[in-house]
Amino acid sequence: MEEREIQQLIAEQLALETDQVSEGEAASRLAVCESCDHLIDAHTCGLCGCYIHFRIRLASKTCPANKGW
Repeated sequence: MEEREIQQLIAEQLALETDQVSEGEAASRLAVCESCDHLIDAHTCGLCGCYIHFRIRLASKTCPANKGW
């Protein structure tokens, strides 16, 4: 799947979500993910299989590697 397609899918799904974290919190979470050894191809968590740009936005989700969010 191309990056553009991935971003479109994430945007469509996030439009349906009502309980999202702030931009600042999402940026903080993203920094943790980007430095994680479990990150695959810059967008997939190797532990849970989620697209990180989706998971980091959801208030109800936590880091599957227990890295502080």
